[in-house]
Amino acid sequence: MAEFSVFRCGYNNLGDVLDFGDLEHYDMIIDHNLEDWKAEDISRLFFDLEGIKKHFPDFNYQDRPYFVTGVFWGKRGIFSLAEYAELLEFKNRYPDVFKYGEQGLLNFMIFRALDEGKIHLKTAPMQVLMWNYSQEEMRQRFPLEDGKIGNRDWHKEACVIHWAGIKPFLVNDVYSDPMTFMQQKFYEDSQCLIYGNVKINLLLEDLWRYRPTRKFIKKLFGYLLKSPSSLFSNT
Repeated sequence: MAEFSVFRCGYNNLGDVLDFGDLEHYDMIIDHNLEDWKAEDISRLFFDLEGIKKHFPDFNYQDRPYFVTGVFWGKRGIFSLAEYAELLEFKNRYPDVFKYGEQGLLNFMIFRALDEGKIHLKTAPMQVLMWNYSQEEMRQRFPLEDGKIGNRDWHKEACVIHWAGIKPFLVNDVYSDPMTFMQQKFYEDSQCLIYGNVKINLLLEDLWRYRPTRKFIKKLFGYLLKSPSSLFSNT
C-alpha cells in the first residue's frame, strides 16, 4: 500500500523524520500535542462544538489529542473518496463548523474513523510548535552555531519546526533564525539570487508576503538601522 507524509510551508525539517513513519503497524501517525485542549480552544482551532453537536451528535469530541495538521503520516485509502466529498459538501453549506482549512475536517475524520474501528492511530512528538515556547527557549534549543542549527544529534532528536500562526520572516517578532538559515542555504545552493545577494532576496520575500504595511516598513527600517552592513553580506 502506498504511503504518504505531509509537510506545508513555514516548516524546517531537522534530522530523519522518516523514523516516525511506522506505517507497517499504524494507518496514521499524528503529532503528539502538548496542549490540553479546552472547549474554547477546540471551537477556535478545530470545529465549532455547537455545530458538531447539532450535525454529528454521535461524534465523541471530548478528551481527544487533536493536532495542528502541519505534519502527519498516513496510508492511502483509509478514507473513502465518497466520505471526503460528502464532508466537503457539508463544509461548503456550513463554512463556520470546520476551522482552518483542512485542520478541523481532518481531525474530525481521523477520530470518527478511530471510533468506528477503521484505523489504527499513533501519536509521536515529531512537530515543534513555536507558539508553545518563548523566543529564548527556541534560541537555546535551535541556536545557529558553526554554520549549522544547534549542537544536537538530530538523528536522535528529529523534529519539524512549525511556525503556526506568525511566520518566520527576516523582519519579524518571532525567532526565525532556523528558517532564515534554511532559506539562505537554498539560495546559495540554487544560485537563484537577485544581484547575487541572499539578504536582498529574503527581504523581498518578506515584502511580498507582508504586502507592505506601515508595520512592515517600520520593522524593515529598524532591521537596517540595527545592522546596515548585513544587507550587503551573504552571511
